[in-house]
Amino acid sequence: MKSIMNCFNAENCPELILKPKIFIFQCSRKPDSRQGEHITVQDTLKNKVTIPDAVDTVRIPNESDFLEVFSTSIGDRSLYNTESSSPFLRHLIEELHNIQEDDDIYKVLTKVNSKVMTFEPGHTGSKDMRQMPYFVSHLTKDLYLKQTN
Repeated sequence: MKSIMNCFNAENCPELILKPKIFIFQCSRKPDSRQGEHITVQDTLKNKVTIPDAVDTVRIPNESDFLEVFSTSIGDRSLYNTESSSPFLRHLIEELHNIQEDDDIYKVLTKVNSKVMTFEPGHTGSKDMRQMPYFVSHLTKDLYLKQTN
């Protein structure tokens, strides 16, 4: 996962600096250390974030404006069904289809969390299992998705 996300970080993809990047994973996650990248301050950058006037270079985290969405919390098993997908993906797709104009991405993900948390597995051996999606946001501004018809 880290190697995929590294392709889009500030160091490897400067074109996407301060633009939202969403990563959705149907798996568990493990902790990793964070790095950073020096960037040159340009007038266009000063309009997007608060930077003191006398500063020519700032250091932003490589993961700035990343949104990482995981099907389950750290160390937990992710439920899935080979015929009907996973409850996480099914509810995420449903919420994205039903997105309202004033719904930001956090509202959508919170609805998904609520639905997945109460999902009842059909297999009797899995009846006591529960899943809780997990998201980590490094977004620096609100993110709204537009639904197109």
